[in-house]
Amino acid sequence: MDINNINLNNGYKIIEASAGTGKTFTLSHLFLRNYIENKFNIDNILLLSFTNKTCNELREKIIERFIQLELFINKKITREKLDETLILWYEKHLAENNDKDEVLYKIKKFLNNVNNLNIFTFHGFCNNMLENYSFEIKSQQGSILNNEIDYLYIDLINELWLSEFTNLDLNIIKSIDEKKIKSKWLNISKINKKFFLNLLKEVDNENIFKYVFKDSDPNKDNISLLLKIYIKNSWKEFVSNWEKQGQGLFSKLIDIGYEINQKGLTSSLYKSKPRNKVEQINSWIKHIDENILFNENDNKYIYEITKPDILTKYFYRKSIYKELDKLNIKIDISKYSDLQESIYKIKDGFYNQFIRIFFQKLYLKLINLKSEKGILNYSDIIKTIENKCLLESDSKKTFLEIANKYKTIFIDEFQDTDKVQWGIIKKIFKDSEHLLICVGDPKQAIYKFRGGDIKAYLNAKQEALKIYKLDVNYRSSYELVEIINQLYKKGLQASKIDHKKLLSYRKSRIDKSNNYFKIIEFQDPKNISEYTTNFLIKFLLSENNFNLENIAILTNNNYQCLVYKNILKKYNIPCNIINKKNIFDTEASFLIELFLDCLNKPFSRRILISLSTSKLIKLNIKKLLDYENIPEIDILFSKFKLWTKEIRERGFISILRECIILYKSSSVINDVDLYSNLMQLAEIIEEKMIKEEFNISKVVTWYKYEMNEFSRNCKGDKYLVHNKNDSSAINISTIHSSKGLEYEVVICPFLWDEKKTFNKANGPIWKNVENNQIYINIDNSCYKAEKIRSLEFNEQSNELERLIYVALTRAKHQLIVFNNLENTDNILNKYLLKNLNNYDNYKYKLDLKLKDIEIKKIKTKFEININKEFVRVYNSKRIKKKVLLNRVVNMRSSYSSWISSKKIFNLYKLNKDYDDNFINLKNNNFLIKGFENNLNLEFNRPNPLSDFPKGSNAGICLHKIIERLNFHEINNIDKVNKLIEEELYSFGFDKKFTKNIRDGLKRMIFCSLGEMFQNQSLINVTKSDILKEIKFDLPLSYFGKTISSRDLSNCFLLSCDSEFGKDYADMVKELNIYSKGFYSGCIDCLFKITDNNNDSKWWIIDWKSNFLSTEDEIQSLPKNYNYENMRSEMIKHHYPLQSHLYLLAVHRLLKWRLKDYVPDKHLGGYIYVFIRGLPSVDFNDQIKNNILQPGIFASSAPIERILYLDKLFNDEI
Repeated sequence: MDINNINLNNGYKIIEASAGTGKTFTLSHLFLRNYIENKFNIDNILLLSFTNKTCNELREKIIERFIQLELFINKKITREKLDETLILWYEKHLAENNDKDEVLYKIKKFLNNVNNLNIFTFHGFCNNMLENYSFEIKSQQGSILNNEIDYLYIDLINELWLSEFTNLDLNIIKSIDEKKIKSKWLNISKINKKFFLNLLKEVDNENIFKYVFKDSDPNKDNISLLLKIYIKNSWKEFVSNWEKQGQGLFSKLIDIGYEINQKGLTSSLYKSKPRNKVEQINSWIKHIDENILFNENDNKYIYEITKPDILTKYFYRKSIYKELDKLNIKIDISKYSDLQESIYKIKDGFYNQFIRIFFQKLYLKLINLKSEKGILNYSDIIKTIENKCLLESDSKKTFLEIANKYKTIFIDEFQDTDKVQWGIIKKIFKDSEHLLICVGDPKQAIYKFRGGDIKAYLNAKQEALKIYKLDVNYRSSYELVEIINQLYKKGLQASKIDHKKLLSYRKSRIDKSNNYFKIIEFQDPKNISEYTTNFLIKFLLSENNFNLENIAILTNNNYQCLVYKNILKKYNIPCNIINKKNIFDTEASFLIELFLDCLNKPFSRRILISLSTSKLIKLNIKKLLDYENIPEIDILFSKFKLWTKEIRERGFISILRECIILYKSSSVINDVDLYSNLMQLAEIIEEKMIKEEFNISKVVTWYKYEMNEFSRNCKGDKYLVHNKNDSSAINISTIHSSKGLEYEVVICPFLWDEKKTFNKANGPIWKNVENNQIYINIDNSCYKAEKIRSLEFNEQSNELERLIYVALTRAKHQLIVFNNLENTDNILNKYLLKNLNNYDNYKYKLDLKLKDIEIKKIKTKFEININKEFVRVYNSKRIKKKVLLNRVVNMRSSYSSWISSKKIFNLYKLNKDYDDNFINLKNNNFLIKGFENNLNLEFNRPNPLSDFPKGSNAGICLHKIIERLNFHEINNIDKVNKLIEEELYSFGFDKKFTKNIRDGLKRMIFCSLGEMFQNQSLINVTKSDILKEIKFDLPLSYFGKTISSRDLSNCFLLSCDSEFGKDYADMVKELNIYSKGFYSGCIDCLFKITDNNNDSKWWIIDWKSNFLSTEDEIQSLPKNYNYENMRSEMIKHHYPLQSHLYLLAVHRLLKWRLKDYVPDKHLGGYIYVFIRGLPSVDFNDQIKNNILQPGIFASSAPIERILYLDKLFNDEI
């Protein structure tokens, strides 16, 4: 359909966009149409998408579309460069309105205000409402968004455990301590504090399903008393039901034993001639009854009733189902449901009662505590808006201002919306006053595990005034589109979703061969990976010039991806795993856990041995059998002991890299993915280390929670594995990760395999889709849990059908599907392949067995994939090591050793300040009077380096880039990108930061240095007048008196009009400086520039990458780099002392090199450039007359002080 015909009048409309029909293109075009046709302002339009990544993609596409239209109108590009949809719309609009100038004005206005473009995720939108409309919606004032509140959970659990659990009856405590459970959480099989931490965290972070409190006040509940009453009543019920149904159940289980025998199977539990277990239970009942009657007060009966025994192992449904499932035997015990329910109550129900009572007390305390402290997590944002919007009677009035602001609302990926999100959107915007357009494809609803609800979409679809269906596929070839039309001519039958026949944008090929679609039949599923690889090898050998990056293998799970990766490596075939996996779920995460454990406990030989046998170090395991006597463990111990001491100074990344280089494990060196994942995790840990002030124990605790997906805070796009996108490698991806991507050739080996897709859920949290409530139960076989599991299984089955659709629609030209002839009872065969007009035409006829010559050819066809990043880092470390060995260090001091009060001289650091400090500010006002508002707005926009990691390693990396950069070549994008990427590789950072760094460098080079320099910038300085990395050694009163802190502080009492006077002198006095010999340092940059007196002087520059931010900000904003904040930062890190020592070095250099040197005439001063705080150079003209340039701290040389230091170092004072 023609999207120019979509009506943009008010009302609620749906656009269904099948795979490949241009969903993002449609949204960006409709945005442009709506903005110009309806004459709205940019902030009257709201766009919501599913992830931050899709939000950014939408933003880019919309901006690009406006720029293209402007260029076309101004005749700067031809019709051929623009899509027909935009051209036809513009020509029609111009013919009807004759408003070319008005359109250009609107485009210019849009581009000038593009930062006001409202594109949010749903969480982001709700957070925006709370921040900007808290008064209108009556939310709690002063609330803080904080999703990392494990400390609150832990404190509450410890408090309640002490006050409640430890005061329980000892028999109850014994029962709970010994109870083993099966839970959804890794390594949690007991009801303990860790169990409740996971339970509390998951419930608190759930915003779709609700936990409902029972009517009584949980704080008044006496847990021991309630449990005693419960177990007594349950016991009486059990005894009564046992008398009625016990013998019958036993007879039923004997029959099952006979059936097992007849089928030639064996069972350790159910025999055809078992001992009389009824008598055993009767005897046990008599014993318990006597205990209750005669020894009720000692309560031993509680433990005796609830502990595992023959009743649990033989008669309980949990054991019955578990054993018979193994043997694939069905049993109907519904006749004994009363007995089963009473067994459940005494064997599992008792523990559930404790969990529910304890948890209710715990959760209520958490809600009250969060309210007192004004803390909101991400789910609280949704809950708050939901309560105000859906549960309050006057919600329309409450959200009136928000409803009035936005006139048009676009919702992207609508199929992934849940019922809560749709309820909020519907309440605020679904009326005759708004245009509400929802774009999605129910056939691609595959994110139920993230909360997506296909039922919410289908119900919402019924309410739409108009439904548009995009029917032109721009992705796939004509032939493949026809195949998709055949496969889905009956729609998605399990999901009950229709499929509109698609048209192909591409023309039919002249070649009528069936190479575009192949079905490869096989019979042994164990060899599927071999069959796939063999087909791929034959394909690659037959296609000489085929680019590997155009091929994708799509799997059901990440394990299958690893299998293919390892097989392809055997044949030297380059490959990349493209996934949307959280970095904490990778193999690298477990290696980092071991590494952190060793840093935390370097004395533990057990942990050291575990690390030494891992891929990170890979020592010979045979040697380690006699670990008490091997030197390797002692060396490792010494290393970690040293690294633990050095980590604050060096940072985590530096230490991890040293370990990798030291041991040179082939498993790391030859695995680019593993190495990259290790470095990505190291960046995250570096930031956490800084935040926790290098408290290793705290970081280890945090890290272990992040490794568990149910207790994890680090979620979202930021924490997905970085895909390296090697341009010459085959892509291996799960189907989930492939959504939104496209490839020339797609191979699908597992579409027939449904077992690997379905997951059996475990408790204790069950989410009931029928009433949207959370049900807590540790028993997986209870009626409620079974019902929820059954519904979940059906949903998984339907979603698998949609996953298959996603897989089949990734291909552009060739699609290969494997079909297991031993398993045809699946969606692929029942619903899809049988719809083909002629199945046999597409069957692959060739033999898949490889010949020796083919194996030899493929192994020599591609180069072995070398980890270039490791090689670069390794070589750079070798060079540094040589320098260290050749340099004699004696009686030396440096700036870093002075300010840290350390007597150890560090040649690596000299007096360089690489600490990429993270500072929380109180003063963040940078309002410039007399300037336009857009200047102040600019100071609130993040610097491009905001997203670049923090930490000392990041600081060194930025310094190295600046050191190598020729400022006058900054516009040579290819050359600059190459330089940046080389250094990013060397320091273990992802090359995705290249553009951020390049844009940050542009600001540094083009920004005005201020009025003091006639508003010149570094680009105005000739290359010959710029010197970088000037190392120096100053004799330090070598034969005279020792220089002390007091001597240095006296210098700041001179030149009272200069920056940093007596207040700073007192701080210098506090340093522990007592030195002789030599003072060594290195100046970042020395350059000659004309100042406002037209004198050409030499100035020093020091680059600072400090990250200044307020507590509620996560980005680096120019407004935070005002004079007061920069001055505080200078003092805090003793930059004034550093600058004066630099100026002393330059003073002596100039005195030596310039014939008529006069300090007042030639020595300029110092400039500290805080590169993360520089504003856009677009505002240079407005900043020109402002002496308070953000990010620039400059001062003329205090000559009297420099001359004093000169005499002091010469032993003349």
